[in-house]
Amino acid sequence: TLDKVHEESFSNILTKVEIEKSKELICVVMNNNDVIIFNKTNFRKIRQYSLKQYNSSAITDVCFGNNGDWLIIAFKLNQIIIIDLISSIMIENMIFTKSPLSVSVSPNNIYF
Repeated sequence: TLDKVHEESFSNILTKVEIEKSKELICVVMNNNDVIIFNKTNFRKIRQYSLKQYNSSAITDVCFGNNGDWLIIAFKLNQIIIIDLISSIMIENMIFTKSPLSVSVSPNNIYF
């Protein structure tokens, strides 16, 4: 049998989970556009962002930058934002003519 390591209850529906290996972070996306960052080692909540203020549409994808310092978030309504996790500041806001379906980062952080 498996032992329970951690239990967390959420008031909304979990829609996406992303894991960042080098800094041992877990990003959890909720259906109300809340994004919660946990430490993978001890499952402590590090950051929580309520992103309805940036875009009320659904989050389509999320990924970490290669060094784990950025969180890149794509929204259904034509927007991608980048949040610096250390300072908790939005450092980029990009608007597109089409909806971004997914985001990823190249090994050298140049393109995503």
